[in-house]
Amino acid sequence: MLPGLYLARMLGSKFFFVSVVYSFLVVVMEFESMEVLFHHLNLGRIKNMLLSAYHSSGAGRPPFNPLGLFRFKIVFFLKGYRSQRSLEREVRVDSRIRQLCGLDEKVPSHSTIVRFERRIGVERLKKIAGDVINDLVDCGFIKGLKVVLDSKPLEARCRRDPKNQLRGWLDKEARLGRGVRGLIMGYKVHLACDGDAEMPLAYTVAPANENDKKHATPLLSETVEMVKAQAVICDKQYSSRRIRDFIKDLGAEPVIPYPTNQKRGVKGVLRVDKKFRTHGSKRLRVLYTLRSSVERVNSRLSTLISKISSKGLKAAITQVSYAVLSMLFTAWTAIKTGKPEKARCITYYV
Repeated sequence: MLPGLYLARMLGSKFFFVSVVYSFLVVVMEFESMEVLFHHLNLGRIKNMLLSAYHSSGAGRPPFNPLGLFRFKIVFFLKGYRSQRSLEREVRVDSRIRQLCGLDEKVPSHSTIVRFERRIGVERLKKIAGDVINDLVDCGFIKGLKVVLDSKPLEARCRRDPKNQLRGWLDKEARLGRGVRGLIMGYKVHLACDGDAEMPLAYTVAPANENDKKHATPLLSETVEMVKAQAVICDKQYSSRRIRDFIKDLGAEPVIPYPTNQKRGVKGVLRVDKKFRTHGSKRLRVLYTLRSSVERVNSRLSTLISKISSKGLKAAITQVSYAVLSMLFTAWTAIKTGKPEKARCITYYV
């Protein structure tokens, strides 16, 4: 029920007209906020990237409006719809939603949207994300001096395979791995983010049973193409000689706690005890406090996508890509509208 109708119930029927007007204004402001977000994006650049997935000449029908389908996916994640079909139903009956998605009277079917996702692919979505990150770097919002690495488990919507308890039943690429509270069946999002701006810089998705160390160097390689890091901050899961040497080769300082079985008896090195208290030099302990920034990025990611609703690793990366793009678009719109304090508020333009 809309807020105005709650007001009418509390104050009586004589306030019904006021409550209806209030509810109407709330809905109008909601749609205008999303229009502000799309207005400040470089839609021409995004459209050219999307059109590169389609044929430009020759036989065949012209593609369905790819920019409209892309806006459809962003609206789906930012507004928090429970399923894609629920948004499809609203698009058919509500002209305001159609206008917000950039669609005309011709409404796409469910199969059209699924084919669009498969045709665009993950690489183009990552390229769009990279362009927005470069824009945020150019405007000075992302400095990239402190890069933080971490992973986040994502549960798949499937049970264990009765013949192999370590993999999914309906989702054959999902694996049994460690989650926040016990074991989960699903995937992991591996993130590299800016510690000061709390914005994602690079990401990938892998089965939940893969070790975080495996994806550290590829993420850092993607990150250094956009920013020049001075320090790389991780938890002790990433503590290995290979990763430390790789970070030093990049010209950055590794801020990684040593576990108890490494550097035994050496004083002054960074360590974290069982109660999450840090020990070591004051400078390293201060730098390590920035590790919590990636947890806040993970929290926003959890708000946008709690579970992987589609089957397969490629579908999981696609969903995470749209969630990351939603965060980056919100940050860019906040900078362009002169409200940098709202860059991390994913509900402000919703």
